[in-house]
Amino acid sequence: MFKPTSGSARICGYDVVAESIEAKRRIGYVPERGAIYEITTPNEYLNLVATLHDVDREIAETRSSELLRLFGLNENSQQQMFDFSKGMKQKVSLCAALLTEPEVLLLDEPLSGLDANTVSIVKELLRTLATEKAHL
Repeated sequence: MFKPTSGSARICGYDVVAESIEAKRRIGYVPERGAIYEITTPNEYLNLVATLHDVDREIAETRSSELLRLFGLNENSQQQMFDFSKGMKQKVSLCAALLTEPEVLLLDEPLSGLDANTVSIVKELLRTLATEKAHL
């Protein structure tokens, strides 16, 4: 929000001030309390995220479907999120953060509100992602 008075920061080689859009495109973020648009359905929300990140529509649909299935939300994918539990909203936030296959993943209490089964899925997924990135 504020321009730095000194120093610099880079994300994946992109200056966060001079190349802020490119730097932001490399980040997936899961806040502690999902800042999602509850008026949308999970499908609509993920489509919005994909559009903002310039993810090809066909690729976005495939990834969205896979992520929603992984987190057990496929049956709720066309349902507005007003009445979703905290855990369901957190799952949608995780889907949104992972949808773009970010190079950097920022997680603020990502397991908050999740059931034990989903916690196991998230931990395994993070281990898998870390292993894949380590081999690159």
